[in-house]
Amino acid sequence: MSNELTTEMARVWLGNRGLSYSPKEIRVYDDWIFVRDSQFLGDSDEDIDCYKWDSSSMFAEAWDGISVTDSPFIKNNQEKVSDRVIRLEKEYQKYLQEYC
Repeated sequence: MSNELTTEMARVWLGNRGLSYSPKEIRVYDDWIFVRDSQFLGDSDEDIDCYKWDSSSMFAEAWDGISVTDSPFIKNNQEKVSDRVIRLEKEYQKYLQEYC
């Protein structure tokens, strides 16, 4: 069985931590989960919540919010998403080294 994170795995993981979203509101990239809350769709300042998937954690707290234009919710956006995930991962790893 593959360990690759899927949208369904992300939905269940978030749901088990009290955050209920439909599959349409979730995108995954590597081990990052992006959530576009449907109640804010179309807001000019809409942020996409970014969660670092950790199956061993009891908690799910958004690590950061990014612009929808840098997210996997935009078609043919692979390069921007990849760049953004690299930055998110560097920030997250730096945090772990400093505080954990």
